[in-house]
Amino acid sequence: MLHTSFQQHIDQLEQLLDHPALEEDGLTGLECLGLLTANAIIPSIEEQAVCQVVIGESTLPESFPRDELTSALNKLTEQIQRQLYLAEPPLLPLQFTEEEQWLEAAEAWSIGFMTTVFEAEALWFNKDHQEVSELLLPIMVLSGLFSDQPEFVEMREDSELVEDMFNQLADVVTELYLIFQAPEEKPKFHKSKKK
Repeated sequence: MLHTSFQQHIDQLEQLLDHPALEEDGLTGLECLGLLTANAIIPSIEEQAVCQVVIGESTLPESFPRDELTSALNKLTEQIQRQLYLAEPPLLPLQFTEEEQWLEAAEAWSIGFMTTVFEAEALWFNKDHQEVSELLLPIMVLSGLFSDQPEFVEMREDSELVEDMFNQLADVVTELYLIFQAPEEKPKFHKSKKK
């Protein structure tokens, strides 16, 4: 069952993203979750820039609650970081949608995740390149972003393979986090101080 505070922050995020001022090129809630998960593994998008990536090219009116959006994103980021740090099961798309919509949810989450990867490919692939590439493969396939490449189209059309890749997501996220962030000895996790 999803932790109450997680659900509250995600519900708040969804409400903010439904604002009529946001254009279609902005991210959805599940895409945001994927983006924040990847950014927790490698913090390549600065805190101030995350909000802009989420809203895309939208020109926001002064009435838009940008501070609320930034706050919701920051709170989710902190919770995702804490979850990964404590080796708890990562947040995955199926926790926020109906089971029969798993592929659509996985695609949205994976698009968000790959958005972060594209922002800093050098950081993602300069360490254990082969292993990282193999771990990212399920996310790349599920995202549907590589439909111009025949090998990805072939994998995407294999329903059993796609479902197997979906079931690998928790392990993939955990392994990627361990590659890039696992310290030799863990200090106690501290929440960021409120300014």
